[in-house]
Amino acid sequence: MKVMGIDPSLNSTGLALCDGTLLTLKQKAADGDYRLTKIRCAFISAIGHPNRPALAVIEDLPKNAMGAGITGQVQGILREVMQDYRIPYLKVSPATLKKAATNSGRADKAQMRAAWLEYSGEDNPRDDEVDAAWMRVLGQYLVGDIEAPAPHWEAAVANLRPAFDKLKLGAQQWISQS
Repeated sequence: MKVMGIDPSLNSTGLALCDGTLLTLKQKAADGDYRLTKIRCAFISAIGHPNRPALAVIEDLPKNAMGAGITGQVQGILREVMQDYRIPYLKVSPATLKKAATNSGRADKAQMRAAWLEYSGEDNPRDDEVDAAWMRVLGQYLVGDIEAPAPHWEAAVANLRPAFDKLKLGAQQWISQS
């Protein structure tokens, strides 16, 4: 199944496309709210054929975070586009992503990058791309495209199963209609 990973940010949204390509939608702070329009246009371009995902896995807003309002604006734009394009999406908390990738829900960016290097063999210095890549791997695991990357993986993502099971039906309906 074509799975995409998304790490939303107003300054640098990370994307892991269905083919494994990692990219960043980098924005300039001087562009103000126009960044939202630029992110929307770039995201639509990124999910165009042949990269249109059957499932997107997006990092959810962290609870009690100071920047959640700003990131929430980007979340809203991306979710709207996914709804317009009928792309089902699964929201994953930062702690769940970190637990899956490193076996610690409190992992820092360096630990996430180190885990990515160990898993993929790729040394990527861009935190946004690494998080998006882990989101994609998580989605691939949930749909059954890959085996658990580590022994702790199932326990780390068990809380996502109910939401995913509901979403998976929607993903299958979307696929059958195209």
